[in-house]
This record gives sequence, structure tokens and C-alpha cells, in this order.
Amino acid sequence: MTAKIEAGQHFVHVIPKLYVLESTMPEDMIESVNDYMDEYKAKKDKVSAKSTLVGQIHKGEQLLLDHEDKRMVDYNNLICTLGAEYINNFNATGSW
Repeated sequence: MTAKIEAGQHFVHVIPKLYVLESTMPEDMIESVNDYMDEYKAKKDKVSAKSTLVGQIHKGEQLLLDHEDKRMVDYNNLICTLGAEYINNFNATGSW
């Protein structure tokens, strides 16, 4: 399944010098990502990403996720599509 953005599923809110993209995720995609995360968190060989991140989480974990896992593919496609949509909206304003 390829991530598709349908009319009414995302909104770009323009605030001077601030762009906020709002979207929704299908319930089946949320369940798929949650299944992956629950299974991954329980693994002994999970990989931490905390040394590569700027911020710190004091409660919880910063894990490196497998973006090629079949349960994550639709989510990753959606995120990439939304990222491109955000950039296109930003570039269209000439604000950079």
C-alpha cells in the first residue's frame, strides 16, 4: 500500500514565520506501528539512538527503528509524503 494524501486529511496552518502541518493517520496504520513498537521494545537486541539525538528523554527510550519492517512501510511513506507537502508549501511562500 502506498501512502496517499486525500483531500481533507491534512491542513497547513500559516502563522507568520511558523508553519504547522496537521494530519491524521488511518487507524490500521496506527495499529500496525503500535504492534511493531510493542514487539521491538520487548527485544533484547534493540538499538538506542540517544547518542545521535539532540534532545534527551528522561522517561522512556530513544530507539532506532527499522524503517524497512513491513509494519512501518506505510507510516514511513506517509511521513515522507507529508514532509514533501510541508516543504512545497514552505517553498511556495518564498519565506526561505
